Amino acid sequence: MAARLTPPFEAIAATGFFAMSQTLIGASVGVKPYSLDVLIAILLIWLYLPIVAAEVDRAVSWTASLVGALSLWISFPAIFVLGSIGIAIAAPGLQRARRAALFRHAPFLALWAASAGLAYWYSARPGLLNPRVVSHRHYEFPLHDPHLMVVWVLEALQNLGSISTSVRLAPVAAIVFAISLGSAILRRSRTSIALAVPMLLAFLASVLQRYPWIPRLIFFLVPLLLLLAALECGALMRSVGTRPRRVAALLIIIALAYSALSAVKNVLFEDPGFDDPRGAVASILAHWQPGDHIYASDAGLPPLIYYGSMLNSDSRLSFVSPRKPAYTPSGSARYVPLPTREGRLWFIYFVPNEIDYDQDVLSHFAERAELLERTQFKHYVVTLWLLSASASPPQNGLSP
Repeated sequence: MAARLTPPFEAIAATGFFAMSQTLIGASVGVKPYSLDVLIAILLIWLYLPIVAAEVDRAVSWTASLVGALSLWISFPAIFVLGSIGIAIAAPGLQRARRAALFRHAPFLALWAASAGLAYWYSARPGLLNPRVVSHRHYEFPLHDPHLMVVWVLEALQNLGSISTSVRLAPVAAIVFAISLGSAILRRSRTSIALAVPMLLAFLASVLQRYPWIPRLIFFLVPLLLLLAALECGALMRSVGTRPRRVAALLIIIALAYSALSAVKNVLFEDPGFDDPRGAVASILAHWQPGDHIYASDAGLPPLIYYGSMLNSDSRLSFVSPRKPAYTPSGSARYVPLPTREGRLWFIYFVPNEIDYDQDVLSHFAERAELLERTQFKHYVVTLWLLSASASPPQNGLSP
């Protein structure tokens, strides 16, 4: 697809950044839906670009439309991709001279709308009604603090492309997207607009429902952003002199080398394996006893949602957040009560993001409970405590 859309150098650059992304590499083996979302996004764009750009055979259009309708049932972000394609197809139909083309595509758009409505009602809606999922507090997309861009870039350089690089450099990606979108509008490129609109729709949806736009939910945008940037930034560079083009090419080559070194360092040497929380959840299930209770941290709750089907009972699981006692995220200075439930209590948390969890949450828990077991599964830590009725309460009955 990159070779179809862009000249050779831009195609190599976009494909190279895609292939060297540790985030995408990790998602491909994480037994999670992100890699499938990326695949569906690429497939839909590949199928519909000819339809957006020019007229095609009606049988091909119906085949592509059926694929789009099916994709909504296996990839939620497909709604953003199909929405952008629908806009790219329908917008020209607002002109009187192109009404016929709009009517010709109306059945396809109606099929997508019907499939999206059914998929929402039978698939997405039950998850939205799950109180554990609704109360989960995700990390925010860092675009709201652009003044910290220099700090994020310096941290990324120090970490040599750690997994968090994709988050730290998000403002840079936003700048590239803004430049590319402006170029696409000025050039009136329907192809580029079809690549850009999913990002705008995703951002608009997050704003309307006040939902953080976190990187894990926008993996499907990675290939679209790479192709859009290659297409539009490449066109801009080709319109200037030779020297700026050489500087731009040199920067891209350096960035590709950096991505390659980062991938090798993080995947092969520093971290030979990907974080898999199933082991931590399996350990809890293997030693589970009637009456046990789990307190999951902000990053500890998703594994229990994904893999803890045997614990599908809200009475056995508490999300330890500002909404419930026992945990204050972001190092807040305020104090909250520790769990008062008697019996065997499990805690699960994620060390890289919650390295001070023991000190911040459980620092005084030992004064009233006995630590039975502490096990670390790669980055996830599982602790089992026994809280008895005769245990004395901590000082002031509170703990940080």
